[in-house]
Amino acid sequence: MLFSRQRHTGIALCGDHITLACLSRKHGQPRLEHYAAAPLPTDCCTAGKLLQTEPIALTLRQLSEEAHVQHWPASLALSAIYTMRKLIRLPSELSDAERETLLTENLPHYFPDVTDPVQLDFATHTQGEHEDEVLASIARTADIEKFTSLAITAGIRLCAIDIDAYAKQQAMAFSSAHPAPYPHFFLECYTDSMQLTIIHANQTLSLHKLDSLTVSSLQHYLHAFSTPPHTLLKLWLSGNPQQCLRLHAALSDTPTILATILNPFPHQEKLTAPSPLLGTAVGTALRWLA
Repeated sequence: MLFSRQRHTGIALCGDHITLACLSRKHGQPRLEHYAAAPLPTDCCTAGKLLQTEPIALTLRQLSEEAHVQHWPASLALSAIYTMRKLIRLPSELSDAERETLLTENLPHYFPDVTDPVQLDFATHTQGEHEDEVLASIARTADIEKFTSLAITAGIRLCAIDIDAYAKQQAMAFSSAHPAPYPHFFLECYTDSMQLTIIHANQTLSLHKLDSLTVSSLQHYLHAFSTPPHTLLKLWLSGNPQQCLRLHAALSDTPTILATILNPFPHQEKLTAPSPLLGTAVGTALRWLA
């Protein structure tokens, strides 16, 4: 095996912060060994979109040295705004290799507006008797190379780039002992905007970028996606700590929304303050920790 899977570092660009979560496995359970977070350099990133890579690479290098994990295998969460996704029906009897070949050959049909070289990933969404729904995700090769170059410049031992929505899904499942039978809502709070991820049955259903939001409009927005309507909605908050605390307080008197600040390790009291920043980074590491 090229990389040890007994320890792993997850890296996330959480809106206006960059976060490292370094996990190991002890007695079969994930354990947080180190974490580090720092504000992103000014004007380098907007809602997950990289504008400059050199200052971010310098900050990432400093964080990895601070946590003493420069030689740990690492994965980096790619913001979902860099990806396109589509549910595609394929015959159930096809192997993964056959599905990859079929999807690759028909990418222009599935994603007609994309002409640049892309990287493909896919996973079975729902299984049927004769057909399966497969969730295909693509990202432009140039964007993948940009993030890879950033990690190399920072001296990171990068072994994978993941989509941040999948990392959030992993962190939410890890934090919730009793998953709800209805959709969960994951709100990533940035300084200038928010990103809402809707997750149901361990699958990411949809993503929505929200530029401005009031408690009233958020309530109406969430109930539009609830099943059945007008039930208690579970809303996980992560990202900018100040924004999360402010929104959590504003929602405390809303009887139809149960807002929880995501804390993947709730029994570690020292993590209470930085916990909003850790969700995506922890989820990224969890996906690759054996």
